[in-house]
Amino acid sequence: MMLAELTELLSSTSAGLTRATFKNAVITENVLGKSTGSNRRLTMQRLSELYGLDVHIPFSRLCTASGVLTRTVDRSSHYSVPLARDPLLRTASYVLSMNGAKR
Repeated sequence: MMLAELTELLSSTSAGLTRATFKNAVITENVLGKSTGSNRRLTMQRLSELYGLDVHIPFSRLCTASGVLTRTVDRSSHYSVPLARDPLLRTASYVLSMNGAKR
C-alpha cells in the first residue's frame, strides 16, 4: 500500500496540491529519497494509481477534504483509499476475509 511513501510525501508537501506538484516533489525534488529516476517515476505512478493525489479527481478531493489524505490523520485510515480505488484490492480483501472466516 506504500503507506511509508505516502506519509513522507504528505509530510513534505501541502494539502490540496495537483498531481503536477506531487510529481515534482517525488521525481524532481526526490523527497522520498529514491536512488534512481526510474524508481522515482515508478513510485509516483503507483502512488497515483493507489491514492489519486490530485484535487481534480473528485474522490481524491473528497479524501483530502475529509482528512483521509492528510498528514495529520492516523495512517490506518489511508488503507481505505486504495480499497475504494482499486477493484483488484477490494476483491483480494474480500477473498482473504472469507479465508479467515473459514478457520
